Amino acid sequence: MNTSVFFDIAAALAVTALLAESYGAVRRRMVGTNLAPVVLGVLFGLMALLQMFNPVEPYDGLIIDMRNVPIALAGAFLGWRGVLPCLAIAFATRYGIGGVGMLAGVVGMTIAGLAGIIWARLTAHLEQRGLGLLLLLAAAMSTHVVSGVVVPRDMAIWFFSVAAAPIVLVNFLAVPLIGSLLERENRRIQRENKLSAAITRDPETGLLTGPALVRDLTNAYAAQPFGTFAGFLKVTPDRRFWSLYGGLFGAAHPRPVDASDLTQAVDHAALAGTCADGSVLIPLSAWEIENITRVKSALRSAMRNKLRQGETLGLLDMAVIEAAEPAEFIRVAKRAALTAQPDWSRAPMAGKTRAKDTSQLASVRRSKIFNPEEHDVLFAKADFLIDRSHS
Repeated sequence: MNTSVFFDIAAALAVTALLAESYGAVRRRMVGTNLAPVVLGVLFGLMALLQMFNPVEPYDGLIIDMRNVPIALAGAFLGWRGVLPCLAIAFATRYGIGGVGMLAGVVGMTIAGLAGIIWARLTAHLEQRGLGLLLLLAAAMSTHVVSGVVVPRDMAIWFFSVAAAPIVLVNFLAVPLIGSLLERENRRIQRENKLSAAITRDPETGLLTGPALVRDLTNAYAAQPFGTFAGFLKVTPDRRFWSLYGGLFGAAHPRPVDASDLTQAVDHAALAGTCADGSVLIPLSAWEIENITRVKSALRSAMRNKLRQGETLGLLDMAVIEAAEPAEFIRVAKRAALTAQPDWSRAPMAGKTRAKDTSQLASVRRSKIFNPEEHDVLFAKADFLIDRSHS
């Protein structure tokens, strides 16, 4: 065996490990279970494509690659929304390569993806998934080698006698290593969610965060006369590459919106908070919505007057969200306080989703009698009145 093979395997593992970094970054940036897993599924699929075009040759005539590693990890950590685009890219790539082993490759990739999904379902109830379970994932996805029975008999005999063992060995090396990095990102996100739930204001901007934002907005809506709040102004900073990473190249860093800026522009600055996606949610009165152009101009002026050296105002997308009704007002606040999901692999499958949608249709009819958001507002108002009567 050529000693350069070890360096080739190490390089392939290092490139695949980049998935863990993108996994954590995308989950924090794109909160939810719809678009973000698909984006990561595309990245995992591109990694499988890269592995197919950069195989390892431990012996002359024996060429193996780690295409099934990102596919299995997509099923295990992204769920079906992520593994489908990953498999689509991998299938298209394998079809483009062609050859007598094309069908076996497609079958093997399918088995690896299904093994990841099944593993995720069986371990969904566990708080943490350690090395032992990741080795179990490696064993489960290594069953993709049975796809060798699809090729002609002579090739199948050679595959099982020569190639199968090295492929399984690489799987047992790569899957626990990369899987542990992904699981570490899951634990970090869980810790971040707990910390964000424990604090009430962001230490940098002074704005409300998470559950504190929902609680204070609910209490304020209940305490004030109806009509005091008519909606929100959502301020989203520029997300272009140069604005986010321009500081690496010496460019001025965009200044974030903070509480001191809002006190000069809106009446209820103390109730503004940061959303999970990095935007700022500001409650507005009916007068402020009618004069929104003046409010936006005042906010930009306040931020411009407080620029420090090395900062720039940057582009701000300011969108008005009208929500005068109690249920809609609280719903907007709760949606803004959403945090990254603990694990996308625990999202319901299509069949369960349809059943869930049916129950939601029933809850719409029940909402004519009982609405949870209005219930929260009414009880918050009752608590406020009781406390005021005792004081």
